[in-house]
Amino acid sequence: MLPVKRRPVPPSLAVARRLLLALGVFGALTVAAPRALAQTPAEAEGPRATQLILNGYEVAGATTELVPGTTYAPAAALAAALGASWRFDAEGGLFSLEFGGRFLSLRAFGAPEAAAAAQGALWVDGREAPGPGAVVVAGEPYLPVKGVVAALGGHTAQVAGGATQVVTVVFPRPQLTAVRSPGVWGRAERFVLEFSAPVAVEPLYEPSLRVLRLRFPRALLGDGVATGRFSGTHFSDAALVPDVGYLDFNLTLRAGQDYSLFSEPAGAGQRVVLDLFARGDRGGEVNAEAPTLILDPSGQTAALAGELQRLLGARGVNAELTWTQDPAPPEVRARSGVGAPLFVTLSRAPLGPGRVNLYYLAPETPSALLQAPLRAGAEAPLSEAGRERLAALPLDLALGERVARLLGTALKARTGLQPRLVEAPLFALSGAAGRGVMLELSTAVPTTPGLVAALAESLAAVLAAETGLATLP
Repeated sequence: MLPVKRRPVPPSLAVARRLLLALGVFGALTVAAPRALAQTPAEAEGPRATQLILNGYEVAGATTELVPGTTYAPAAALAAALGASWRFDAEGGLFSLEFGGRFLSLRAFGAPEAAAAAQGALWVDGREAPGPGAVVVAGEPYLPVKGVVAALGGHTAQVAGGATQVVTVVFPRPQLTAVRSPGVWGRAERFVLEFSAPVAVEPLYEPSLRVLRLRFPRALLGDGVATGRFSGTHFSDAALVPDVGYLDFNLTLRAGQDYSLFSEPAGAGQRVVLDLFARGDRGGEVNAEAPTLILDPSGQTAALAGELQRLLGARGVNAELTWTQDPAPPEVRARSGVGAPLFVTLSRAPLGPGRVNLYYLAPETPSALLQAPLRAGAEAPLSEAGRERLAALPLDLALGERVARLLGTALKARTGLQPRLVEAPLFALSGAAGRGVMLELSTAVPTTPGLVAALAESLAAVLAAETGLATLP
């Protein structure tokens, strides 16, 4: 057996491991009585222990007893070894993991046979990847190691011999290839760190000293990347500090400043983006001259809309919500868009993993047919000044389609989501007189900090590209 560094095993995982390795049986979630797994001749002689080593660390609880010939590992232990964040929707039977700016989704099954036979069970960044589904044992999800590792850019090797089967997992060691700083985005200062391979990010902030440390385990300083010091408006000092086994980026914020952090794929590697801004900006205190964006959330996307508003505010975008406490009727929400340059409705639907729909008003629809429904819903409760503003607002259907296409391209590049453009005369867009889209996310896509940051980045980029967007006087 290989000498390895060990990490503590959660009690629930230890119990599951003992049940699997000692007894070789499990209770399928959809069947009342437990049943024995089908055995191969080799298994009939007794179960073989499995040792899983990931980047030099043992991942406790690995087993080949669920699906013969396939190594599975407890999701919590595997994610911890990767430095990944994860979420398990037991009711929906969906497991999601975020690592290196990549979003991985697996369908979860109570019966191992169903997981092994499932088609389209594993998705990464909205694209189907080869591999079986996850298996749920006593409420704990177990992941197929080879499929997950390959989808995230790693490699597996297997050595069988004696009573123990050793499975090793190795990910390319990430190198920091470039640092761009401090650029300006809206009213924020921005650092962009480029890595050659996916890397875990471990942020640690000490408020009493206003020191932010970003640690990148296993990362190396690439050739030609200087370790010089930086200074800027929102921070007094920043520096790269390479060490054995990791790379640190240390930064000291000035008083009253804050930060946001997200990652996105960059080819085979990863891009880590750090924004620095005045603390008030995070709460939506924005430049009055910045473009205005109306966010119209559904009940399922209220929290997402609120976080988008804060992140957009940090980028100098004056985003407003159609409601904050109780959902308003559609006609009231639509009126919020009168005079706004862009109106975005946020919704969720049971789409395929990694899918997103972008609806816009079809430009080929005769304008005369749209004039009445577009304006009638917004006109009645308006003041005289409001009606004048509405009358002056041009019916701009081409802008809605253009924004949908730009937003789809930006989302695909930053998140790997697969956009689908749909023409539809949506009443929810009427207040913007065609200047809007409805963004419909899949319920299978978890609302992670990385996804929200990428959405904010995409919306801000679209507004910046549309230089003709300006709030009406």
